[in-house]
Amino acid sequence: MAGIKTKKGAAVFEKLKKKHEEDLGKRKLVDDVLIHIRDQKVCQAWLQRQALLECGKSLAPIPLPSLGRRPAARLDLNGTPGVELLSLEERELCSSIRLLPQDYLNYKTTFIKENEKYGELRLAQARSLIRIDVNKTRKMYNFFVDKGWVLKPED
Repeated sequence: MAGIKTKKGAAVFEKLKKKHEEDLGKRKLVDDVLIHIRDQKVCQAWLQRQALLECGKSLAPIPLPSLGRRPAARLDLNGTPGVELLSLEERELCSSIRLLPQDYLNYKTTFIKENEKYGELRLAQARSLIRIDVNKTRKMYNFFVDKGWVLKPED
């Protein structure tokens, strides 16, 4: 069984843990700078702050905007089964929401059949028909409504 078994081992562990946390903090600072370097205003604020710190002046912290999430990379559909059955707009949609063509075609068929059955299709119904990410469902639903394949209720 692995683990800390001695006081000396515990001391080594604590020392390494502290060093790891310091390194992690430094890496995070560098990552924040690299991410914000594209935004000119944020970059200028950071440079001014660094200049003041180097002069030895104390200053109030400058709030940086939250990083948020980066969008996922687009899915490369080249060579995937069923891609030849999609229009260019459908390929673009599948690539942006990272959905394989076969799955997309199945969802499309499901939405259209349900629309034909009831004469309209609500977004809530569409979400209950297919159990995938609600944002992907919404984007597909809006695309189908724009194309006229699915009728949105007049509510």
